[in-house]
Amino acid sequence: MPEPATSEDLQLYATAVTTMRGLPEPRYLTYVVNVTSKNLASVKLQVNDGVGVMRILAGNGTPSASWPASYRERDDLVSVAGGPLGHVLTHSPIFIPTWTGVYEWFRFGVDGRPIPVNPTTPTAAPVQPSPASAVPQLSVIGTVTALSPSAYRITSANADPCPGGERGRHLHVEPRTGDRRMHPLTDVTIDLATTRFCSVRFWLPLRGSHGYSELHFGTVNGYWMITSDDADMRAILGSLHFELHVRYDDMRFPDALDEGALFTLNRGP
Repeated sequence: MPEPATSEDLQLYATAVTTMRGLPEPRYLTYVVNVTSKNLASVKLQVNDGVGVMRILAGNGTPSASWPASYRERDDLVSVAGGPLGHVLTHSPIFIPTWTGVYEWFRFGVDGRPIPVNPTTPTAAPVQPSPASAVPQLSVIGTVTALSPSAYRITSANADPCPGGERGRHLHVEPRTGDRRMHPLTDVTIDLATTRFCSVRFWLPLRGSHGYSELHFGTVNGYWMITSDDADMRAILGSLHFELHVRYDDMRFPDALDEGALFTLNRGP
């Protein structure tokens, strides 16, 4: 049963932000993005000038999709295999299974930040707050103080296991200003043994709909990675309800990738 939050819960939240900020991320990563759905007509990768974003269309079906992907940490760039161009590039956080991908969600939304004309000179990566600034106030992430402990009220808390079964504490949070676009978090679960977030739930605005997305974390090859993303959405007009489930499978951690082949922007003929 939920119980009133305490000052220790607020400190636990702030400590978890600091912990996540300090975790290492892989230099290179390959994986498969597997998508399943409910009450959708299509799930597809839309390509414009060599840049890809995932698009969904509401309907009555259960379409699925699967895309092999390669990730480069230094500019958080993803190369997604498929389509007539062989591969497309994206900064969309739905393709980024790292903690930095959470910052992409909060700062840029589902499409991610723009791809530069020459990806070897990347746009600025999301600014993560320094560990020292996490208590009591996080640095500004662009114009979004999305994770700041001072931005939220922790309205309830309870013991709740992590998705992987570890002993956790669930915190329900609400923005002090009431502005969910600036402070989209609604719930977190923290692994009490490591003070890492093991799940993060946030409000998700989309074109023509809105809902919530919940990210689950787990250890893969020694890294704390996003292993799945479950989104539950409703159309703004009408009562249509649809779901999207993403899994990041077959993660591998190579020492190097063929950057010229994978991360060159191919705009086609």
